[in-house]
Amino acid sequence: MDQVFVPGEFSERVSAALAQCQAGRAMVIALRLDRADYVEAELEQADAGTLSTTLEFTLRGLLQEQDALLMPNPGEVWLWFPRMASRAVATVATRRLLETVRQISVDRGVAVRGSAGIAVWPDHGEDLPSLLRAARRTAVQAQTAHEPIAMVTAGDSEDTALQDRESIAALLNINDIEVHLQPIVPMRTGGALAAEALLRLPPTWAKRYTAYEFVRTAERAGLSVSLLKAVLNATARAVTELADSGLQLDVSINVSPDALREPLLPDIIDQALSIWRVPARMVSLEVTEGSLIENTEQAARHLSALRVRGFAIAIDDFGTGFSSLAYLQRLPLSKLKIDRLFVADMLHNKSSLAIVRTVIELAHNFGLTAIAEGVEDRPTLEALRNLGIDAVQGYVYSPALPPAEFLAWARANGRA
Repeated sequence: MDQVFVPGEFSERVSAALAQCQAGRAMVIALRLDRADYVEAELEQADAGTLSTTLEFTLRGLLQEQDALLMPNPGEVWLWFPRMASRAVATVATRRLLETVRQISVDRGVAVRGSAGIAVWPDHGEDLPSLLRAARRTAVQAQTAHEPIAMVTAGDSEDTALQDRESIAALLNINDIEVHLQPIVPMRTGGALAAEALLRLPPTWAKRYTAYEFVRTAERAGLSVSLLKAVLNATARAVTELADSGLQLDVSINVSPDALREPLLPDIIDQALSIWRVPARMVSLEVTEGSLIENTEQAARHLSALRVRGFAIAIDDFGTGFSSLAYLQRLPLSKLKIDRLFVADMLHNKSSLAIVRTVIELAHNFGLTAIAEGVEDRPTLEALRNLGIDAVQGYVYSPALPPAEFLAWARANGRA
C-alpha cells in the first residue's frame, strides 16, 4: 500500500487545488468496501449491472463543484474535499457517505460494509500520494476492527496518543466511563437473557472521540490494561445495580489483543470483578480470532486459567479471521459469535448463508453456543431461528442502552 498510482485527471485537479487551500481544511477521505469484488462479480453474473457504477454516480451527486471523486477499483473510493469546515464536519460527512454506500448495496439485494480513513493537509501529507497513503492505511485499520462506520483520523495518531496519555489515564483512574448494554436474546424458551457491555464516554470526551477511536488511542498510549480495568469496573457496577433491581444478567466484555498479552490478565479480571462481588459464571470474555492467532500460546494459557475460574470464553466476529479447527479443539471456548457481515448478507447471498449455517453447525458439533451479531430485521431473525441459532444480538431487538433503560426494556419485553 506504500505505492499509490493516481490517475491523471483526479491527480491534476487535487494538485492544482492544494496550492490555494487553507491548512487544516483540505482533506482526502478513503473508503474501503468489504467484499466489493465478490459482490460485483455476482451482480454481473445476474445481469444486474455493476454496483460500482451506481455507487459512483450516487456519491458524485453528494459532492460540491470543487470536490472530486475517484473509484480506482470496486473496493475503494477516494474523495477530495478542499474546503471542509472542520474534522468534526468531516466525520459527519464520512458517516453520510458510508450510510449511502450501505443503503445502495441493500437496495441492490446485497450487503456491502464500508470503513473510512481521513487525512488532513498538510498535517498528514504535503501532496496527494502521501495524503492517500495516510487515509488508506487508517481505512484498513477501521476495516480490520470490523467497524461498519468507523472513522480513524490518519497520521497524527502516535502524537495524539502521547499528548493525551495523562488525561486518558486520569479519566480511567477516576472510573468516569460508562457502559451501555445491548441485549443478547436466547432463541429457546426459558433461556437466560444476556448482554454485551459497550464502552461509552463522558460528554466532553465524546465530542473528541468515538468509542472506537478512544480505545485505539488508549492502546497506542500503552493504557490497554487500565482501559480494561475501567470497563470491568463499569460493567460490574451496572450488573450489580441491575441485580439489586431484580434482574440477574450474564454479561459479555471485550478483551483486546493488547490486554491478552498482559502476563497477569487472569488475576486482573478476577480482582476487578470481585470488588463488586460479581461471580465469574455471570461473565463472558470475548476475544477476536486475530488475537488468538497473534498470541496462540499465551492466549491459550490465559483463557484456560480464566475458564477454570468460571468465566465463559467467546470468539467474537467468528469467520473474519484465519479460522482453525485446531484452536477450536484446543482452547476452552464456550461461544462463537458470527460476524455481522455474514448475518446482514445471508438472505441475499448463498455464500453468506452457507457460512452462517456452517458456523452454527460447527459450534454445536464442538458443544458451543452460536450467537449471531448484527441482526436487524425479522426475516433474518426467523431464518436464523430455523437454522438453529442459540441467541441473537442486534437492532431487531434493541440498540445498546444505559443500564436503567436496559432494565425498563427487559421488563417491557417480559425478560425481567
